[in-house]
Amino acid sequence: MNQPNTPEGGVAVVVLNMGGPDRLESVEPFLANLLADPALIRLPFFMRPFQGGFARFIARRRSVEVRENYAKIGGGSPLRCWSELQAILVCRGLASRGIVATPHVAMRYWHPFADEAVAELRASKPRAVVVLSLYPQFSGATSGSSLDDMKAALVRGGMGDIPCVVIDRFPALPGYLDATAATIREGLDTMGGPTPHVTFSAHGLPVSYIKRGDPYRDEIEATFRGILERLPEGLDTSLCFQSRVGPAEWLRPYTEDHVADLARRGVKRLLMVPLAFVSDHIETLYEMDMLYGAEAVRLGMEFRRVPALNGSPLLADALTQLVSERLEHAGVGVPS
Repeated sequence: MNQPNTPEGGVAVVVLNMGGPDRLESVEPFLANLLADPALIRLPFFMRPFQGGFARFIARRRSVEVRENYAKIGGGSPLRCWSELQAILVCRGLASRGIVATPHVAMRYWHPFADEAVAELRASKPRAVVVLSLYPQFSGATSGSSLDDMKAALVRGGMGDIPCVVIDRFPALPGYLDATAATIREGLDTMGGPTPHVTFSAHGLPVSYIKRGDPYRDEIEATFRGILERLPEGLDTSLCFQSRVGPAEWLRPYTEDHVADLARRGVKRLLMVPLAFVSDHIETLYEMDMLYGAEAVRLGMEFRRVPALNGSPLLADALTQLVSERLEHAGVGVPS
């Protein structure tokens, strides 16, 4: 993202996300970076010194299949583009409130990395930094890892002392819930009658993480309840979890199994909602649309998937309000 330097005395807004390969050649190093993160992939203690080598080995083995999946969605991930747009929209909203702000993006596993974002910040000399995680629900494996990475990058870049406002989650933010409910109502209107079953699919997490106190499932369920409160009464709904890898037990029900269970129950029309994803990327464009959607159709169901929020004005307004309030609370709002 090419943006002007933050005017001196302005605020820099840095949005965080996991990132994704920008082209097919990037898939293997992206996977190696992801698998090397001990917050995300927890190896037995005796293997931890070898995690980097293990990550590169597995990345080489998996990259052929994963490249094929990315080829099916256009040859790369749109996650960076959506994250950049969301950062831009928040900064435009802040400008309308008299807060001069410029957008930056820091991805965890592919460019632009946190160190690249900090290099931009160091050159532009903002008076404060807002670090905004685009993971609505907190997990140490995702948002926690990204936040730790960003904090370490600020220290490495000599900016550890700059006033910093951190927003690490927003699972029950009213505008976020409103925005998601609006997309679902639009999906229901598009499908028409009879009313479909509405299943919410969230990214999964190993059960062992939850047992160690990770709040992710509780926050997913809080988001789920908050959205349902904004939808017509009487909808037939469910919650499931996708993107499971490896032999460990993950949060259930698994989306692929749940779709089959719905078919056995006699569900003929299915509307799938991305939960915990504010941007379309491989998990929505490939897993939901091409895997689960195709399976639903094979099982005799009519299938439609609600788009992620992407450039939703409702989401942008909600995040702008949240950032503005946190800046004001920290005493770095509109300069007097």
